[in-house]
Order: sequence, then C-alpha cells, then structure tokens
Amino acid sequence: VGSEMCKETDAESKIPIKILRIVDGDTIEAQINRNKFSVRLVGIDCYETCRIHRAYRQAYENNLSIDEVIKKGNESKLQ
Repeated sequence: VGSEMCKETDAESKIPIKILRIVDGDTIEAQINRNKFSVRLVGIDCYETCRIHRAYRQAYENNLSIDEVIKKGNESKLQ
C-alpha cells in the first residue's frame, strides 16, 4: 500500500459490474454490459465444488478423499 491517494479520475475510470451469482468460495459470475464472465478471486483458495483436476490435487495435498473436498467446497459456497 503506497502513500499515494486515489485521484478522483481513478474512480471515474472504473467499469461497473453486476455480480450474477456466487459460483463457489473463490469464484463469481459477473456481467459487464451484456457480457458474462467467470471471475476467480485472486488470493482466495477455497475447496472445489465439483470433481475437476484441481479438486483431486486439493484432496491429495490435504490428505482428504475427493468427497471430503467437494463437501468442504459446498460448505464454503453456502456461508
């Protein structure tokens, strides 16, 4: 964090988005104008909610079953 203050023009150049839904603990679906995007939140690493490669890696790295990873991912989605 620098000591430089935000300029008024910085806020004016921002693009407003609409958050359509929370996909899981670290991903949202957003809309800009008529375009929809999946946005992964950097620096947040939640368990996955479906059986994708990353979920298997999380299971292996955390000594969990794939079902435990999915359960934890669904719990983070609900909170």
